[in-house]
Amino acid sequence: MEKLDNLKLVLAILLVTCADDIAIAIPMDFSAAIGSAAKHGIIVKGGEFFEGLTKVKTLLVDKTGTLTKGQLKVTGIISASSYSEEEILK
Repeated sequence: MEKLDNLKLVLAILLVTCADDIAIAIPMDFSAAIGSAAKHGIIVKGGEFFEGLTKVKTLLVDKTGTLTKGQLKVTGIISASSYSEEEILK
């Protein structure tokens, strides 16, 4: 319990002494992240979208061109049941 109290004390002191720095650093980080994403062709509307990434547990990435080119293309079929590829496509 003593370590937890010491940690709380240290955090309280940092908050009091660095409150202005923290208040400026967080928006600056969001601006830097948005700028970096824009350089790579990704448009992000605001920092809350980066905050939302902390809750992501699964990420699906579409590498077929549907998102980038708007053209749907099926590159493969994997059945999770006994259906054949032809039955799935029907």
